[in-house]
Amino acid sequence: MKSTVFQPNQVRSHTAYAKNVFYSVFVTSRGGPNRTRLMWLIRRGHVTNARVAKLLGLNYLTVKYHLQVLERNNLVIHKGEKRNVMFSISTFFEINSVLFDEICRLNEVDVWQPES
Repeated sequence: MKSTVFQPNQVRSHTAYAKNVFYSVFVTSRGGPNRTRLMWLIRRGHVTNARVAKLLGLNYLTVKYHLQVLERNNLVIHKGEKRNVMFSISTFFEINSVLFDEICRLNEVDVWQPES
């Protein structure tokens, strides 16, 4: 899994492209609710696949799949290899995070807080 790192001059903010990515990943797809919960965790700090699976009560492979979708859409980046992979938000997500907040507000998504 190779992550794409955007340079500041390559990042588009609040464009039709960004809106399309956010809505297709978080709203129109079946996995949108799980990906939304996943992004709330990742925004709180760097996380591993195993930690996310435990906190969300999801299968490890399910979480791995959703993280791959998020990474393919340049919403998260990873560092490390194999079982030591840490995920964090991408520059693209950070710049366009107001879209994520808007989606959560419009869909009345609760700010999910894990018990730790």
